[in-house]
Amino acid sequence: MTKHELKVKPIENGTVIDHIQANKALQVLKILGLPKEGINVALAMNVPSKLGFKDIVKI
Repeated sequence: MTKHELKVKPIENGTVIDHIQANKALQVLKILGLPKEGINVALAMNVPSKLGFKDIVKI
């Protein structure tokens, strides 16, 4: 199995929501009700962690 990595640019002014239950990040974005334009969002789903898998949202 090949290990893949994706580096996301560090945020200068924003918020990171970490340790979201795996496959729930899209629900979190829907709850936040962010506008569809004018905001940069990075989303990582099913990221390996010490306790299994998690999702991460960077706004």
